[in-house]
Amino acid sequence: MDKGKDDDPLIEAALEHLDEAERERAKARALRAEADALDAKADTEVLEAERDLEKAKGHDGDEDDDDVKVRFRHLAEHEKAKFSVDEDMTLQAIWDQAYDELEIERDERDVLQAPVEGGNPVSLMEHLALTLKQARHRDLCKRDFEIAARTGGA
Repeated sequence: MDKGKDDDPLIEAALEHLDEAERERAKARALRAEADALDAKADTEVLEAERDLEKAKGHDGDEDDDDVKVRFRHLAEHEKAKFSVDEDMTLQAIWDQAYDELEIERDERDVLQAPVEGGNPVSLMEHLALTLKQARHRDLCKRDFEIAARTGGA
């Protein structure tokens, strides 16, 4: 007596069990893919939040806690530079380093100033002995600086 595959109840039960197992595996894979997508989204949000926090603190995140990224613009030469400095460096030392970073010679008429959003820049010439941390604490500057030529006089 020769039975066909479809006629054997054991084979039929095994095939049905296999179909059910494959459906469950497909569901599990879909759930895993959804979980992976949520995990990736959460990782991205955490990284963005960490960047926002470091930006708010004025830190780069890759540097030591005392290191801060500063940005300089030389207004006459139209040059820009961004580099890390220690918060305990004086404004004078940071200004000196900016010339090296910008690869520009200092002019005796140059002045250091901090841009102010919607207003005139703040001259830092009387505050060059302050550390960056002290100047930031006094709200004289943040992380952006400009080198401008001194004007006026007669």
